[in-house]
Amino acid sequence: MAISLLGNNGYSGDAAGSTLSVSYTCHSGSNRKLVVWVGGESTSTVTVNSVTYNGVSLTKYREDDGGLNCIAMFYLDEASFPTTPGSYTLTATYATSDVSPRLMMVTELAGAAQGNPSAYEHQYLTSTTTNNDTITTTAANSWILSCVGAGANGTFTANSGQTILNQISAGGGG
Repeated sequence: MAISLLGNNGYSGDAAGSTLSVSYTCHSGSNRKLVVWVGGESTSTVTVNSVTYNGVSLTKYREDDGGLNCIAMFYLDEASFPTTPGSYTLTATYATSDVSPRLMMVTELAGAAQGNPSAYEHQYLTSTTTNNDTITTTAANSWILSCVGAGANGTFTANSGQTILNQISAGGGG
């Protein structure tokens, strides 16, 4: 079964807080996977405690931080999706209450492998305008999904063969 994109959205919250709650509409399909990246910036060390969709906890796969900012990746597999497609609350909870901005990127796939991603790569860079990560797919017809965060509003551009699904800016971060 080929992977297909069912939905994608970007959300942000500028005012300081410890949660970001949004409404996300899930679609029908088989072997669905909801991939959620949550990021934020704080005056103290910031981490993401949890993400829930319709009250069900997503699996936290990885969190990478630079101390005062972070990006965490969570996912939800088909077996944990709501039985009826529709709009449900997606909530990210941070470990501190002064997170601003708070950012969330959501991608919903059908035909996706269930469980942990097959590969992962991370770089934390400072003072650069280019990121040249290397990641190798481990199975035929794989998709590579990526999330990039910046401590200043900016515009990202895709290289040949890449597609940008969402770009959001909030409170000086992008």
